[in-house]
Amino acid sequence: MSGTPQSASGKVMLKILEVGFPALGNHPMAPWFQMPYSPLDVSQLRRLTVSDPYCPVSHIDDILVLCSNALEELDFQVDLFANRLPLDDKTPNLGSLRNLSHLTARTCIRGYPYQQPTIREKNDLSYIAAVLKSLPFNSLRPQQLRIDIVMWIVLLPDFDTNLALLPWSDLISVLDDERFSSFFLKVDLKIRRFEYDLRSVHVNMTSTALLSILDKNEGLKKLREKGLLSYTGY
Repeated sequence: MSGTPQSASGKVMLKILEVGFPALGNHPMAPWFQMPYSPLDVSQLRRLTVSDPYCPVSHIDDILVLCSNALEELDFQVDLFANRLPLDDKTPNLGSLRNLSHLTARTCIRGYPYQQPTIREKNDLSYIAAVLKSLPFNSLRPQQLRIDIVMWIVLLPDFDTNLALLPWSDLISVLDDERFSSFFLKVDLKIRRFEYDLRSVHVNMTSTALLSILDKNEGLKKLREKGLLSYTGY
């Protein structure tokens, strides 16, 4: 949490806020800043990070309303395979974020659900696509928005084949849609791979290796060749 000197109201004007883990439970964030005696003001917030995958969507939406005129960077977690039921059908609504310039969506893709695809019809990549569609495209400038999709890939069987076979189609459709694509400056897939050898082990992935794997998906390859999409291992 980072702030600037007090405003005329005597409150500290926050510029950076992170909602971390563990979760806040069922206690919404927005009332903390709306109460008359709150010492903090988020109306000029520039960067919001929600690193708790369990944070209810309604809580995120409420805080976005309070900082919508100023927010430039949003970083949030997606984990539809987390142990939380019932699964929330909503996605964060970014429709008021006219000044947003950098959006980061983080997810952990686990191998197990893709071995049994009937477990859930939903997936994190489609969820991210739905979030992107909520952006206020009528109010954005061309190439205003940089997007990072940060993925931890954990124990995915036959990685070199199955990474390109993950359910990318909804995300590809949004990124390739002429109504939206002109507003994206760059989209970077940042992938961190983990395998199991007595314990979870990070496997280094070069951008060249990722290119040879992900280009097996024609939709991703087309976006990369257009200069919109890039792959990064980390």
